[in-house]
Amino acid sequence: MVSMKLKQAGNIMNHKKVLRLMKKYGLLAKIRRKNPYRGILKANQEHKTKKNILRRDFTGTTPLTKLGTDITYLKLKEKWCYLSIIKDMITGEVSSFILSKSLSM
Repeated sequence: MVSMKLKQAGNIMNHKKVLRLMKKYGLLAKIRRKNPYRGILKANQEHKTKKNILRRDFTGTTPLTKLGTDITYLKLKEKWCYLSIIKDMITGEVSSFILSKSLSM
């Protein structure tokens, strides 16, 4: 970018010299490295979010047609446990639940 601006201003200078001068005067920007875990999460389909087809309409007549899920983190004696529930959104009842020591249910 700096090399291009210098060239537009009429100062023709090698890009290596521009980099050397920028280092000398502390004009280099810090470049953040790419997070390697972000790519792993995208490749793994386990954490994929589904399309919102209910649009917060939890009313209906037949039970077990609209279900929701949630994970609660519980700390028990210095260890973490995970409580996953499946709730019927129409009746408000908990259909099933699982208590696990790991998130891979």
